[in-house]
Amino acid sequence: MFRDLQSRQSPLVMSMDARPGHRTARRGLVAAMVGSLACAALATPLAAVAQVSPLERPPSLDPLLERAARLGQPIVVLFSAAGCAWCNRLRNEHMRGLAGEAPARSIQVVEFDLKDDQAFVHAARPARGSLAGVPSPLALAAQLNVRFAPTVVFLGPDGEIAERIVGYGSPDFYSAYLDDRIRQARARIAKAG
Repeated sequence: MFRDLQSRQSPLVMSMDARPGHRTARRGLVAAMVGSLACAALATPLAAVAQVSPLERPPSLDPLLERAARLGQPIVVLFSAAGCAWCNRLRNEHMRGLAGEAPARSIQVVEFDLKDDQAFVHAARPARGSLAGVPSPLALAAQLNVRFAPTVVFLGPDGEIAERIVGYGSPDFYSAYLDDRIRQARARIAKAG
């Protein structure tokens, strides 16, 4: 039966099967076709991710700092930029899930635009610490020396409390990096308290 099927193939396919050198060429062609299909498949999700709305963008930093001091909660801040595809992927693939787990994990998750110079609304009772009274997300980024988007920073009442994560290349180990930094931040808060 197999011989019957072979005889029905076109001469081109049969000749490629018959010559060993052409098998490699055919495998290369198949690999190229699979690769181009994979690229086409990836293009669609990236376009869809571009439409993702931001995480919570609070109008003031002071209440976050006050809550961090009172409850010992690290603040996980995503610094993003408008039109940043990697920011959108990071937000969609990791930060939204982390924000959903924030109450259970006793953390705060927010996002600020790296270039947003709109003034924060200052609380009647200002927070204490080195970040209290920072005028805007742009000023916060400048004070923390955040220059690239996406950057995830871990804050406490007195500033940065764990190693930041700059960039986003692969979702593979990113959750582990986030978990490790949150543990670092908790340890630093506990030590300071």
